[in-house]
Amino acid sequence: MKKLTPLLALLSLLAVPASASAATDNARSGDVRAALIYNCGSGTYTCTEMRFRVRRGPGNNVVLDQRVALAGNQPFGPGNPDGNSVRFANLDSDAEPEILVDLYTGGAHCCLIGFIYDYNGTSYNRTGRNWADPGYVLTDIDRRDRPEFRTGDKRFVTLYTSYAESRLPIQIWNYRGGRLKTVTRKFRNTVRRDRDAALRFYRTVRRAKGDVRGALAAYQADNYLLSRRTAARGWRVLRGLRRRGIVSTRYLRSLQRKLRQFGYTR
Repeated sequence: MKKLTPLLALLSLLAVPASASAATDNARSGDVRAALIYNCGSGTYTCTEMRFRVRRGPGNNVVLDQRVALAGNQPFGPGNPDGNSVRFANLDSDAEPEILVDLYTGGAHCCLIGFIYDYNGTSYNRTGRNWADPGYVLTDIDRRDRPEFRTGDKRFVTLYTSYAESRLPIQIWNYRGGRLKTVTRKFRNTVRRDRDAALRFYRTVRRAKGDVRGALAAYQADNYLLSRRTAARGWRVLRGLRRRGIVSTRYLRSLQRKLRQFGYTR
């Protein structure tokens, strides 16, 4: 996984007492208690910092106490303002569940920022990802009691058309060995359903006389995730649409370059 962007940077690690008026999102697993402590004043996404604190054991000992802030003092808020932005989930094969913390920067489309805290025996290692516009859903796709992060490829947002007419090909990530890793190609049935949904979306947009390029980009990206043979059939479909004047040669060439650039054609 790539290093975190500045947006994901956690700053000072110095402990400060929580304000008496601060809100707290709490989660607990056995004798481990996690708390995200914040006071955003009059607005949901006006925080410039939060505290993340973890206590362990029967003595309720503090093993982690961090100030959480985004680079440039960018304002943010809890990732789930109507619920709990802290939760435990066993993401890998060990007996110790990880702690998930979600933040959100507000705005119409961006950005959900997620952190995973993994106990190392004395404190916690941290992994983070900017899930951006699509966010994620934690779900056990393969039913092996180790959930995956289901999201969409954020690089396709407004790549060819408006946000409303864009379609994002599916991405699936898992957490193993302290790292987030894309494993989308392992879930062929899930990808196939997403590909078929992209095709249905294309038909809906076309009936509305909208811009179909976003839907078709996701359709062909999913085809590559299935196999090169499936992708070859997809190109035949797209060339047929070009002959009918629905898409242009220029669009197909651009899409081919983007899919190569994004790693779909490997």
